[in-house]
Amino acid sequence: MSKLEHKINSVGDSNASPSTKLIYENQLSLFYRYSNVVNNLEDLIKYPSDILQNELEGYCDFLNFCVAQDELSPNSVAQKFAGIKNALENNYRENDIKWKPIKNKFPQKQRLSGYKPYPNEFLQKMPYKAKTSRNTAVILFQNSIGGRDKISLQKFFMKY
Repeated sequence: MSKLEHKINSVGDSNASPSTKLIYENQLSLFYRYSNVVNNLEDLIKYPSDILQNELEGYCDFLNFCVAQDELSPNSVAQKFAGIKNALENNYRENDIKWKPIKNKFPQKQRLSGYKPYPNEFLQKMPYKAKTSRNTAVILFQNSIGGRDKISLQKFFMKY
């Protein structure tokens, strides 16, 4: 290999955590399975930009179809491109792809929770189910100030 040849950097060469690298590799393998022209990282890096652009837009359309069939959450479509984008950035191809048209095709994200507050009956049972007096105090405080939003209580209990 001469000094002028470019070494292909894999996802493992990035500074991401091991679990993120595993997710990126999984996302890349899903794209390889969809694609007719890209089968590995070397193909992804060396492929012409215009054809790769069309392939990525087609992949986005395929993911949108999966969302329409309720096979995939609309919130996960953007994350399916994170591994591809990371691989292209690691190999200095991030400016070859126009990401804005692809992002414009992403479906609108769904709000997963927080539409309605917890009902009074559930809030009355919560203090008795708390494991510590500290959690009981937080539940009673949230209830007294009207903080019945599911998200705020769930975020609190996810920490402890």
